[in-house]
Amino acid sequence: MLRSTTQLYRVTDVMRLLRMSRTMIHEQIRSRRLRSVKQGRARLITAKGIRNYIALLRRKRRKPPHDKRRSKGDGGLHWDDKCKLRIATLTVGYTPAGKGVVKTESGRTKTTTKNKPKEIIKHYEDGLPIAPGDCTGLHRTRSDSLRDALRA
Repeated sequence: MLRSTTQLYRVTDVMRLLRMSRTMIHEQIRSRRLRSVKQGRARLITAKGIRNYIALLRRKRRKPPHDKRRSKGDGGLHWDDKCKLRIATLTVGYTPAGKGVVKTESGRTKTTTKNKPKEIIKHYEDGLPIAPGDCTGLHRTRSDSLRDALRA
């Protein structure tokens, strides 16, 4: 395919080589999947860039379609192997910048972990401050747990 001594190709040449539209070529250049250089006002694609792009396409084709893990999602409940706890995730609001305020709770059983986000929502709606941190039960020491048990 690229056996000539040409090292730089114009976009129109690459369109013919890869059988892609001009828009797709420029989109691949913008996403840095297809490497190019500028010479004056002309956009030129290197032969090595074309070979690397074809290799990238071949690698992507070999991957199984279900290799991506589904996101845990808002209001989700999942098992954390590292901590050996169930983790519940919930968006309780948004910052003035528009970023979501996500709180996580943990618990040993599914039922207790599922009920904790309901408590978070109740506290948030009542205007009570929500404890900072991502996982309230994960970073506690034994002395914290003992102190809480003695208070009750």
